Amino acid sequence: MSTSTLVINPKTNVAYTNQQVAFTCETCGKEAAARLRDLNKRLLATENRYLCGECSWADHITKRTWTPRGPMSEEQKAKISTTKRMRGQPPMSKAAREQNARNLRAYNLSTKGQTLEARLGVEVATRLRRSRSERMRGERNPQFGRPSHTKFNRRYLQGKFGPIVFRSNFELSFMVQCVAKGILFESCDQNVKYKIPYTGERGELRNYFPDFFLPESGEVVEVKPIWWVRNSPVVRLKTEAAIAWCVERGLTYKVVTEEDINLLTKEQQLDLEASNQITIFRRTEFC
Repeated sequence: MSTSTLVINPKTNVAYTNQQVAFTCETCGKEAAARLRDLNKRLLATENRYLCGECSWADHITKRTWTPRGPMSEEQKAKISTTKRMRGQPPMSKAAREQNARNLRAYNLSTKGQTLEARLGVEVATRLRRSRSERMRGERNPQFGRPSHTKFNRRYLQGKFGPIVFRSNFELSFMVQCVAKGILFESCDQNVKYKIPYTGERGELRNYFPDFFLPESGEVVEVKPIWWVRNSPVVRLKTEAAIAWCVERGLTYKVVTEEDINLLTKEQQLDLEASNQITIFRRTEFC
């Protein structure tokens, strides 16, 4: 390569690094071209030898060294991708990357709506769910102590009525009605005294906390929309476990829906908020 072909910046007296430079590869003898900035990097990596792209990659592979962390098991070797094992080959082409993306999209579409058990098998799915549950338990969960990320509106209110946290207009309406009638109540939320174990849909052991306890009548109360009570399998499992739990302790379990209470209107909710009787949580506020 002749340096006379380079264009020099008159102000800095340095060659422009974005210009194309033609040269002959010292390994394969082919005519090649590269930007000056890329060619300078190759010269540093190949001991000032002018090499084309393929020869430069092959030279890099033969000199590649690393410190192994220890003997690799057969299972780990099987997981190594074909591209990494084929060290003498150039990197994955653009066409291969696009094909991988198409395969991934096709897999996602073919497994859409399937459970982890259907995708991975019962054993792997159970291990994965248990691992996720341990990682996100208690204060390790970024949502711990916050209201759920539902769209804020007046139907799904979240906030505090005095010291008690409510997570829906149903719960708030029930508490306001109890106060108006002079009925004593206490919140069961996260109170180990009212922790009810039950078996989930996949056979896993879970805990359920009802909404309220009425000490005068000995009633454990859950406030839910009637549609959930009639159609949700999770609510049905919780109800069955709660009934058995209450019978053992001489209590009564009761599910309260909108048919049993008068839900607060938007105007009534605004009046309570204006009079500082309730505090409304927005999405990013802590309970």
